[in-house]
Amino acid sequence: MPLNLNPPKKTVPHKRKAKTNSTPRKRPLVTSQQQPGPSSGSGPDEEPGPSGDRQPTPPEEEDADEDEEDEEDEESALAQYDEPYFQHLGRIAGRMVDNWDNFTVIINTGVIGLIRKADAPTTTLEKYRLRAAERLFKVVPGLLDVLTELEGMDDVDSDATNMIGAALDVGRKQTRTEDRGTVNNDAVDWIDHFKLPANKGERGFKNEGCGRYLCPANLDWDDLSVREQLVRDGSLHNRYPRFLWPSGPDGFNVGNYWSGFCRGELLVKAVTAILLSRSSARGKGKSTRKGNAELYDVEYIDFPIIADVAMLLQFALHTQANFSAGPGQLGEAITDKFRAKARNEWPYRLFYYQIMHDLEVTMDEEDRAALLKWWNELIFPQVNGQDLAAQPEDENEMRAIMTAQAEERRRARAASEPTEPEAAEAAT
Repeated sequence: MPLNLNPPKKTVPHKRKAKTNSTPRKRPLVTSQQQPGPSSGSGPDEEPGPSGDRQPTPPEEEDADEDEEDEEDEESALAQYDEPYFQHLGRIAGRMVDNWDNFTVIINTGVIGLIRKADAPTTTLEKYRLRAAERLFKVVPGLLDVLTELEGMDDVDSDATNMIGAALDVGRKQTRTEDRGTVNNDAVDWIDHFKLPANKGERGFKNEGCGRYLCPANLDWDDLSVREQLVRDGSLHNRYPRFLWPSGPDGFNVGNYWSGFCRGELLVKAVTAILLSRSSARGKGKSTRKGNAELYDVEYIDFPIIADVAMLLQFALHTQANFSAGPGQLGEAITDKFRAKARNEWPYRLFYYQIMHDLEVTMDEEDRAALLKWWNELIFPQVNGQDLAAQPEDENEMRAIMTAQAEERRRARAASEPTEPEAAEAAT
């Protein structure tokens, strides 16, 4: 029985019947790639589309195909999806799955690791992509079922996964542009202790307020020599900025960097604006429009959205005018040449993946669970066991008195009811 996928495909593409004596054109899955994201890092927000091993079809094969009669493949599970469906879900996948890596490679890794049950990944990058595949299957309804069904029909190849990956990437690029504008523009309303300059060129370490947020957490911004050095040389992705932690003297502990890590107020504002509503982040109540969490049926927080908003906030506070992946490859040593490039193009992609690695791998397991619990209870309180109504702020508040009266009535009723031995004796 074919899967009932939502939304159904409006126009089902035709699958051409191959000649009985022709060589099958199924293409193997590709899971190897040099680095997640763009290979060049040149230009604002540039990245290549998902790459696979697709080769141009020889002219003689094209001619042969044109002579074939188009035939609808009603047995194909993939036929019930269309590209706009994946493009739509690519908007949430970019936030909740991965912001830079090749979606096709992530899907292929999931097919091989989660469906074919191949040997466990051995490299750090392979392990990351398998976790990303698990997240992707969580936010794209039915995708795992479709790929599993296709695998059972021996019909999963790079043609299928390239189509899905390319469509997801279209939605992700739209999301990155949209979220970048939200954070860059709304941060003015989130910060109340100094006026964020409207001109990007006036932000960064030259600005007292921005500099305090951007200053590496282990340095003292009030030290004049530290300020001068940061204004002159800047700071790279390997030195976490202070805004990742809550503000105030209790928000950061030199003896325990993990305490408060990724719980900063600006992070909370940005996640709220992107997933719930911009008005909620401004403290003006819930918007009448559906937020992204509701639109895409997301009721949880995961590490990619935290790393995503951290990257966008870094850009909002920085002087750089155009957003780009930035220089460097994962694991690349920080050399003078790298520093020179980073002066003009900050390494936002490396910053994103460094946070992801530290949250998923470096961080202690209990601290990791506590961080996610904190975020989920904060952003989705009702889903995570919190009361629907707010707790009374004062014991003399009317609802507090009503709660106490209801509890007193319960105690009085329990006291008047006979105990089990008394009830048994009365029954005899």
